[in-house]
Amino acid sequence: MSYFDAFAGFEQKSTAPLATEFARLALSQGWKKGTKTWKNERQACMQTEFAHHVAVDNRLANWQSLCEEVGIAPTPESITKCKKQLKKVHVNLVDLIDARRAGTGKVRRFRNAKDLADYTRKSGKTFPKVKAKDDGYISILLRHVWN
Repeated sequence: MSYFDAFAGFEQKSTAPLATEFARLALSQGWKKGTKTWKNERQACMQTEFAHHVAVDNRLANWQSLCEEVGIAPTPESITKCKKQLKKVHVNLVDLIDARRAGTGKVRRFRNAKDLADYTRKSGKTFPKVKAKDDGYISILLRHVWN
């Protein structure tokens, strides 16, 4: 279930970027940017949308699919090898959600953590790390962005 489904009367554009849709929802709900409510709802939105569009269980085919999506080739033969390769990949988690929402397939991959951090800070496409560290799947792709 999408985060947006919980809001009666709000018709999300399922292929629109997550930030755009959250901004439209926040406006319709009267959540002012930067307030505690806005921050809590944004965090809930990110986590729910990640689970809805990206999260996979521990089936090899799902891990291999993620590896292919972020440009890992050849595709690893085990979950352990997938995780090992994914730890070396630098992708923006919000972009990953957006790629899944839009059905575009591939997500932009950065050369290193610094390039990813620069992009993330400039674009504002941050994923709340409060719960991210608890999820093994997210934590594999999570990178330090702020100094």
